[in-house]
Amino acid sequence: MFKLGIAKLKEDAAHLIQIHPFVLDFLVQAKQHKKRIYLVTNAHRKTIQLKMRITNLAQYFDAIISSHDYNMAKEEQDFWHQLNKAIHLNKQKSIFFDDSLSVLNATK
Repeated sequence: MFKLGIAKLKEDAAHLIQIHPFVLDFLVQAKQHKKRIYLVTNAHRKTIQLKMRITNLAQYFDAIISSHDYNMAKEEQDFWHQLNKAIHLNKQKSIFFDDSLSVLNATK
């Protein structure tokens, strides 16, 4: 087993963490329209904490859910079943963004 200090590596690369263009505008508009907003990620909680500390975006989310909370990746359909039980997702009124085709396919 490798003994890598992932948290340390992430801290060392923290200067690369930044908000993509228009994300803040989108989050502000969604909040003004009283939309529920969830960040659903495969990232570990320590990585999420680092990114939220740098970007200050946590305030825009109703919840931040890590796949580690369910011990399965977002690529697994069972993850989405568990998430749906937790947040009562209304698929007809939801928008989902992801940069992974395998995750998008799993959400179907």
